[in-house]
Amino acid sequence: MEAASLRKMEEKDRETTEKLVEIAAAEHLAADERVHKIATEYATRYRVAAGRATAAAERKAADAAIRMFADMLGELDGLAQIYAAEADRRRVAGLACEAVYDDLRPDQSQNQQHNVLQMMH
Repeated sequence: MEAASLRKMEEKDRETTEKLVEIAAAEHLAADERVHKIATEYATRYRVAAGRATAAAERKAADAAIRMFADMLGELDGLAQIYAAEADRRRVAGLACEAVYDDLRPDQSQNQQHNVLQMMH
C-alpha cells in the first residue's frame, strides 16, 4: 500500500472516530438530562406529599427521606457518568480499531468501510 493511500485511510478513520465521540457525548448528555429530570420530578412529588403531612414530625421525616433520596440519586448519577464515560471511550476505541482493521484487509469493499457509523444508529 502506498503512503498516500494509508494517509487517506487514516484520515477517514480519524473522522469516523471523531463522529463516534460526538455521538457518544450527545447520548451521554441526553441520559444525564433524563436522570436530572426524573430526580427533580421525584423530589417535587414527595415535597408535595410532605407538605400535606399534618404533624411536624411527619414533615421532618419526609424531608429527611427526600434529602436521602436526592443524595442517593446524585451519587448514583455521578457513578453512572463515570461508568458511561468509560464505556463510551471503550466503545469508540473498539469501533475505531475495527474500522482500521477493516480498512487494512484487502478483501473489504469501499461500502463496508463505513459500517461502523451505521452500527451507531
